[in-house]
Amino acid sequence: MPQHSRVLDPRELEGAINRVQGVVANRVVPGDKGDLSEIHVMASTERAPKQIVRDIESLLFVKFGFRVDYRKISLVQLGEEQILPLSLSRLKLISVHYQAGPVGAEAEVQIRSPEGLHVGLAEDKGVGEAELVARATLNALQQVVGAKAELALQGVERFDLGERKIIVVQVSSLFPAGEETLLGVSFVGGEGEAEASARAALDAVNRRLPVMKLS
Repeated sequence: MPQHSRVLDPRELEGAINRVQGVVANRVVPGDKGDLSEIHVMASTERAPKQIVRDIESLLFVKFGFRVDYRKISLVQLGEEQILPLSLSRLKLISVHYQAGPVGAEAEVQIRSPEGLHVGLAEDKGVGEAELVARATLNALQQVVGAKAELALQGVERFDLGERKIIVVQVSSLFPAGEETLLGVSFVGGEGEAEASARAALDAVNRRLPVMKLS
């Protein structure tokens, strides 16, 4: 029988573990019976490994009611010279192109990562500009993520925030351990909805890049 009374939410646990001093990123892998199978943690060298592991054990028990055997916590520590490139590995939007024609529309988005330039393409008819650009952006992002996660567009919404407009992009990210929903937001500026949609999709995935590197 599980030793806890609440449903395990890996994303909630990961968010809490990320606040432990010294933790850079982590991945929680749920078990088949609602328990914790594994916890993979990336941390700095500012604290002793045992201290970090004990803090994680205490946090999960006190806040969530989960008793975790320390042997289920896999910890890798990186020096500052290794963590710095990780923090700089966030993706950058290079260009967004959208063109509508008599038989349909097409979008091209270019994103730069430390590995190089990634070009995403999408074409369809009957799909709005922001939606098609978001698809092209995810196409480029999928090249970066590779087989570590499967990205899919769930929706693009527009909202008024005071006198400004914002674009919210909802992305589904399917991992071997489960599925999560990512949200990205961007203000609509002079470049229009197309670039705002690309930035929102990029924002959604950028937030999870360190964790995806642990997959």
